[in-house]
Amino acid sequence: MHYGFESNFCNPYSGHEKGSVENKVGYHRRNFLVPIPEFDDIREFNKDLLKKCDKDMDRAHYKKGRKINELFEEDKKSMLYLPKQPYEVYKYETAVADKYGKVKFDGRIYSTTPVFAGREVIIKANAYDVTILDINYSYIQNHDRLYGEKKESMKWEPYLDLMSKRPTALKYTGFFKKLPQSLQEYFEECEYQQKKAALRILKRMVAEKDLETATKAFNTAIARGVRDVDSIWAVYYTMTHKVIDIEELRLSGRIPLLNPYTVDNKSYDILLKGGDA
Repeated sequence: MHYGFESNFCNPYSGHEKGSVENKVGYHRRNFLVPIPEFDDIREFNKDLLKKCDKDMDRAHYKKGRKINELFEEDKKSMLYLPKQPYEVYKYETAVADKYGKVKFDGRIYSTTPVFAGREVIIKANAYDVTILDINYSYIQNHDRLYGEKKESMKWEPYLDLMSKRPTALKYTGFFKKLPQSLQEYFEECEYQQKKAALRILKRMVAEKDLETATKAFNTAIARGVRDVDSIWAVYYTMTHKVIDIEELRLSGRIPLLNPYTVDNKSYDILLKGGDA
């Protein structure tokens, strides 16, 4: 109804009426999905797939003898305009977070925050995103939807906040085990207060960028022999912010020339002659 579609049902027991559509599915599967594609972002994959399909229309129609893209342009003249507001397709599902604040949806694991451990939450999911809401439909966390077996999506920022308050428990967390060996050694060597400060800095980096960038900043600083959090933050800031080019200072020609000044310390020599001077 939102897009103004009209239904046109096939006749019962008339499989030949659907054969053309099934052939098109097979054609696109063979030409665009074999071998099975691998990608990190389904949105970007769909954009690339659309470009390939547009390019594929630059060929003759099997029956009409004219190019498919020309026929498509003629068909578009009879189509309805798209609504200004897209139709949001999603499903709601309730779940109870485990003791770590994680929930399972469609066989995959998604994080919420430690605050929601053992509590009921609402999952709002579409083809691309999984949004976690509380029972009042207030936002908690958002994830890219996972596909594949035994997948887990963790947003560490809220967990880092808790870890910075309880730094001694860090090495017993799954997060610690996922860190590079160099960072594990760094945190194990830190004293209590330094570890708290380092975790707060790490949380700030993750909030601004991501865990990968934050890890790279820590590793770069450690490789340079830098271990205090202020210097580590300086390394991160240099990595993630544009360095301002400072132009050379040009002095005005009206500045008067000054005669060179030579320091004369002879008057102080008398102090070096001893007690009889």
